[in-house]
Amino acid sequence: MLPIMATIPEHTYQDLAAAPLFTGIGVKEIKELCRGVECSFMEFKAETVLAWRGDPYERLILLTRGSLAAEIVDENGVSLKVENLNGPTPVASGILFAGEALLPVQLRAERDGEALLISRQGVLEICRRDERFLKNYLRDGGDKIKFLADKIRFFRFNTIREKIAAYFLELAARQQGPLQLPYSLETIADLFGVTRPALSRCLSQLVDEEILSREGRDYQIMDRKALEELVHD
Repeated sequence: MLPIMATIPEHTYQDLAAAPLFTGIGVKEIKELCRGVECSFMEFKAETVLAWRGDPYERLILLTRGSLAAEIVDENGVSLKVENLNGPTPVASGILFAGEALLPVQLRAERDGEALLISRQGVLEICRRDERFLKNYLRDGGDKIKFLADKIRFFRFNTIREKIAAYFLELAARQQGPLQLPYSLETIADLFGVTRPALSRCLSQLVDEEILSREGRDYQIMDRKALEELVHD
């Protein structure tokens, strides 16, 4: 872990107010919740490794600015990116209270950034002080589990077109009317294990082929049979 500082800059509390764990909690309340809790502040530069796979995870990393790549690196140095993390967001919130609290991934900075570190006991204390934080923490852990389960499920499709087809058919089974993407394109690219430009190009091709239509952020399936054939080929 990189060197850390006990003094927390004022702007960090503003950043935390936009983080999922503090949804519905104001800046003044966040400062009060952190008062007396074991917290520290860290700055880092791009391409720095913040933590290695297998490191003990004893303090929650709350990424407030910048971005991290969560990667698995093999003995030959070949890396598999599991997830992109963009601040403000918590890192591995579920691992903090695991029976064996070890990081399952390497954390590498993709951009310069900042983070707040809160001890395990400090997180418990904040949960005790504010039920909103507790609910947000549990929701974040559940969302991460679902996202990773979905990511594993999409591995069975070989092409981006197949992944998009399966994704839109699933959306259509859950939503009525125009389909709204629950994630940003960057997050969906992460889910599929592809680049954002490649995903955008493939989506545009499906719109050009009139398999999908798009108006603003809303999509509609124009040729359901074509999507089903992509999935079952």
